[in-house]
Amino acid sequence: MDVNENDLFNNSMISNAKKNMTEDEINRYKRLGEEMFSIDFGDAGLSEVGEASMEECKIHIEKCISSGLHISYLSTEEKNFMFSYVGDKWWEKYGFNELDLEILYSNF
Repeated sequence: MDVNENDLFNNSMISNAKKNMTEDEINRYKRLGEEMFSIDFGDAGLSEVGEASMEECKIHIEKCISSGLHISYLSTEEKNFMFSYVGDKWWEKYGFNELDLEILYSNF
């Protein structure tokens, strides 16, 4: 295997920096690395796939719209989701009309 001079794990700058670190600094970085890479994602509080995640998708899209995202900028999948999950004319709930589903073009 070729060794790249910019390889993080085989780099003279990194080696020299480590040589100049105190024992406390080395231990501090070691602890930080252990904390960063010891996260257990098994119990991260994520919802189960199903009805709850559908509701989360709806909430996410609603937050985007309430934050100022025009519905024409929703993806086709997001629009189809809202149609299926919220119902016909879902856009009226947010103050839009059917023409607003099309992409807006600016003359700027």
